[in-house]
This record gives sequence, structure tokens and C-alpha cells, in this order.
Amino acid sequence: DFFKSLPSNGRGKWGVYALVLEKAGFEPLVYIGSGTNADSGVRSRWSSYDRRNVLPRFVKVAFDTGYTVTHKGLLMWSAIPAAAEVPCLRLLFVAIEATFSFMFWTMYSKTKDYGMGGICQWPRDEFAYYGLCSHNAMYEGVMGNFDLTADQLEAIAATMREKTRAYMAEYRAAHQAETKVYMAEYHQRARLEEGYQERQRIGDARFREKSHDKYLAKFARYAKKQKESKAFFCELCNHASTKPFEHDRHLQSKRHLEKAARNPKAPPARKKNRITEETNKASKKFFCALCDVACTSSITIEFLRTFTTVADNQQTVQFPVFQGERVNCEDNTSLGEFTLAPIPPMKAGEAVLEVVFEVDVNGILKVTATEKTSGRSANITISNSVGKLSSAEIDNMISEAEKFKSTDEAFSKKFESKQQLESYISRVEEIISDPTMSLKIKRGQKEKIESALSEAMAQLEIEDSSADDLKKKELALKRAVTKALSTR
Repeated sequence: DFFKSLPSNGRGKWGVYALVLEKAGFEPLVYIGSGTNADSGVRSRWSSYDRRNVLPRFVKVAFDTGYTVTHKGLLMWSAIPAAAEVPCLRLLFVAIEATFSFMFWTMYSKTKDYGMGGICQWPRDEFAYYGLCSHNAMYEGVMGNFDLTADQLEAIAATMREKTRAYMAEYRAAHQAETKVYMAEYHQRARLEEGYQERQRIGDARFREKSHDKYLAKFARYAKKQKESKAFFCELCNHASTKPFEHDRHLQSKRHLEKAARNPKAPPARKKNRITEETNKASKKFFCALCDVACTSSITIEFLRTFTTVADNQQTVQFPVFQGERVNCEDNTSLGEFTLAPIPPMKAGEAVLEVVFEVDVNGILKVTATEKTSGRSANITISNSVGKLSSAEIDNMISEAEKFKSTDEAFSKKFESKQQLESYISRVEEIISDPTMSLKIKRGQKEKIESALSEAMAQLEIEDSSADDLKKKELALKRAVTKALSTR
């Protein structure tokens, strides 16, 4: 009764579980195991019992003799961990599995010790079930490489996820194509058979007779749920729609338009009206030349970008504001700058700095930066007279951006490669300066890492380095580190 009362929701969890097997007229059987699949957790292990493949030795014997699984329950569980934590936590779960197996004595033999028999606190003959565990779980090997760094484990997991995603996409595409061909051939054969049209008519009539009321009831429930959630809701008319096209139709209705005309402070429509936007853009009504955005009413335009720090314990961040279409700031026009300080000291890249750009109907630009942990913020307001451009200047700016598109793309790639290399250099410096990590480096490899590190830093100093040059140095450094930290 205890095991059958255990929770059975294993979605998104690792767990140590109990399996209850029963057969009429015989004693119940219990098996304790662990499920630590890195992607689907304990549910992956449980599915093998449903499919009856990859079974423990005595569980297979129980199935062969007529037993069936009546309950799968979790003795302990946790969320599926990050890839960097998988090997150590997998070892912990195996140890806990062994502990529970001996505590509740789900071992196959009631006389053998299995190396940990002293854990059981009750007489073994008094248990009202028999165990199916054939051996001590601590004797099993644990899947996972304990010599890899957290970054290496995360990189391997990301690669595996990408391969799985690509495989599943290819499999689905092939399966859909096969199904489509099969169904086309089936219907083609069926049409040649006598009475096909009549059978189709009778089948459709039966479906409508059996399922029509059920369909209407299901749709009514869906409509009620959508209206209660106000997913497609007009606050002005207090009207809830069930689907996007119904919401759009309401926004164009006479009732809504009359109310909107009488109420100038009405909230804007949730979706832009494409015809109105194009019309406003042509007529320059509610149009921002700075951002080349047309609106349907005189509301503030805003968008958000997220930045971070570039140095450890950085407490001051400078925000220069530029106007233009080019990638490099030097090729654009400076509108001003402001400083956000102090912010909490953190490692480089950990701080979250949200920057909101707002342009109101009068063309006044306000830029606000906020550090999310502390909530500290700073801003700058730029009037529409600063950097105001004529239509000809705007057209010229856009044509220049198009003209130098390839140059800007090359600059962007180089900048990204440089940032990635600088970030990786910083991580490698932490590894070789950490006494614990230094012990894991193979003999004679530290000098090779330092040599590759010096070459990478020298490449950063060369101004005309291309993105490919920087990537090659990053790859060479990664190879040196991977070789030095690989399993002996």
C-alpha cells in the first residue's frame, strides 16, 4: 500500500522509483531503480516497462510468468539538471537507489548480504512482498565523464540536442511524405472501387450524427475559456473574441470605430492595421522619420535592447547614443551619452542591463538604462532638434548603409569573433590560475596552453585581423585546452 501511494508524475524529473508488479493469487513484487536520462528523465526508463524492452533481469522473469505493473511511483525526485551537473548528480541518484533498495529490502534474495545488508532495519521475512533487484546498484558504472569541465559538458549536450533536433525534423519530413503518398494511393484505389462515393456519404453522415453535438460542446468550452482569459479582448467595448480573425473583425466593426472616435484616450488596437500603417507612412501622419516607423495613432514608440558588462566587478557603464544605419558607431552621428553607476559588482557577462528607447509624437527621444538586479536606472532625453534629418538626408543615410553593407557585415563578424575570443581567453586564464583545475591538466600540456594563449592575445593586438584569423586562434586555443583536460 505504501509503494502504491507514491506519486507517479515523472514529467521533467529525475527520480528513484518503485515498481509494483502483481498477479492474482501470488505475492506482490517490488523493484527499485533510478531514471536519470538527460533529456526525458525518469519517464524514459518507465516507458521501457510499457514497451517491455531493456528490462532488469528478474523484472523480465516476472513479466514472462504473468505479472503486470500496477503502479510506478517516485520515492524521491528532482528537476532534470543542467548538463554540467549530470555526472555528479547521476552518481548521487545511484547511491540513493542502492540505499532505498536495502532499506526496504527489494533485493531478490532474502539471505544474501549484497555488501550493504546492514542498512535494512527490519527482519527481512516480515516484508509482505518479494524483491526483484538482482545486485547492489553501487556496483554499476555511472554514465558520464567526470574529467570534463562544465563548459565542455554543456557544449557536448548542445551538440547532441542539435543532432537530435535535426534527426527528428528529417524523420518527421520523411514520415509525412510517406504518409501523403500512401494516402494518395489509397484514395486513388478506393475511387476505382464500386460504391466509393456512397460509402463516403454514409460515413460523413454517421460522423455528423455521432460527433456534431460533441464538437459543439467542445467548441463552447473553448470559447468560454478564451473569453475568460481575455486573450483577444477589446477593453474599449468590453468584448472578448475567441480567435485572432474574430478580434480583427471586431476592431474594424462600426460599433468599435464609433466608440473609438468618441473616446480619444482609447487603448490602441492590439494588432496594427496594415492599410492604415501604409497610409500613415505615405502621408507622414503619426510617422517617426528617425526610426522609419508609422503608427495608427499618436502613441509613444518604444523598443528594448539588452546589454551586459565586459569586465569582472565592473560598476560603471557608459551609454553613448548614436543615430544612423551603419554597424560601426564611428560611421554614425552622436546624439549624446549618459552613465549608469554604481551597479552591483559581478562577473563579466552576468549583469542584465535593459535599455529602452522611447520616441513620442513630438519626436523627443528618451533612452533609459536599468540594471535588473538592483533596479538602478539612468536616462537621457534628446529633443527633436538634435540630429533632426530632412527626407533627403534620411534617403542618403539609407543608400549609404546599402552601399557599405558588405563592409558593415565584415565589421560585425570581426567584432563578434573578437568578443568570443576575448571571452574564451578570460576563461582559459581562470582555468590555468585555478589550483584545482591545474591538477587536471596533463603533464607538459600547460606550456602548450600558455603558448596558444599568447598567440591568441597577440592576434587581438593586430588591427587588420579578419574574423577568420580570430576564429582560427580561438579554435587552436580550444584544441590545446581540450587535449590538456581530456581523459587520460
